[in-house]
Amino acid sequence: PHYLDPPLGEPFADLGGQAANVLVMPNVGDPWVSVNTGIALARAAGIVPYDVVDPRYGVTADRFLIDRGVVRGIEERGPYVGADGLAALFDPDDLDDGTDGYGAPSEEPLRLNVTGSRGVSGLRMPYPIQTGTHSIAETSSDTFDWIFYVMYSAVDYLAKGGTVLEDRPCYATVDCPDFPAIEVAP
Repeated sequence: PHYLDPPLGEPFADLGGQAANVLVMPNVGDPWVSVNTGIALARAAGIVPYDVVDPRYGVTADRFLIDRGVVRGIEERGPYVGADGLAALFDPDDLDDGTDGYGAPSEEPLRLNVTGSRGVSGLRMPYPIQTGTHSIAETSSDTFDWIFYVMYSAVDYLAKGGTVLEDRPCYATVDCPDFPAIEVAP
């Protein structure tokens, strides 16, 4: 909880009462740095509420992640399937807005944020493949570039000093109008 609330008010008093802004980004179904570890970190930091019902789902955000198997992170145990008819993990954030071609099971995107005096902290869960993976480089989507999306969303958050956390489709296409042009050497 001391990410967002300074311990005993010191030594972070000069930061306006908030220790830091944090973006936690575990991949859905990550088996190496397990997704449940990332969710537990966000829960401990106060980003994942476990005591307030989210009106979108009728349960807490924590219960939502548990009930849909996101915390477990094992697609073989079902009950979800992707567009190809194979076992799939639930996509809690739907950061691609359904454009990655996986046909991932999803509901209204969770996309948790906590706003403090110095900015915003949040939990975002990329969905690079429907069976879960550690690396965004292992993405198999031909219609949504998870590598660019994750990199640019994190860089944009850091460049704005943790004061703004956005979910912009242009991160995946690298054509955000406010981004500087990138020249690639031949």
